[in-house]
Amino acid sequence: MPPEGTLPVAYGEVQVRVLNATDRRGLAGQTADALTARGFAVAAVGNATSSVVGPARISFGAPGVGAAYTLAAHLEGARLTLDERTDATVDLALGSEFVGLLDPGLIPLDPNAPSRAARAACLSTRPR
Repeated sequence: MPPEGTLPVAYGEVQVRVLNATDRRGLAGQTADALTARGFAVAAVGNATSSVVGPARISFGAPGVGAAYTLAAHLEGARLTLDERTDATVDLALGSEFVGLLDPGLIPLDPNAPSRAARAACLSTRPR
């Protein structure tokens, strides 16, 4: 869960790198296009250096906590991983069970209310 009082971040302020951790060609590009259409700032698209079991892994540093949980609200079953990065960028690595973003009508974000990320499980700090 995010720290107490964490607020969602405006989509345009979420700098996300979309990475394909599967053998499905074009998955990162298609997902980046969908995120851009929702207003997210896609910083890069590419391939992950390791595989991801499950739908997705969102990696972020302490400055990116709000951005990570804002992005996680758009994904079913994403695993969140805090790492040592010192900026607010967020990496979205798409895994073998990724089927797409949630319907925008199902995203209950209010920029003035603390974030609740029931769909995501936060993991301990791991090296990047």
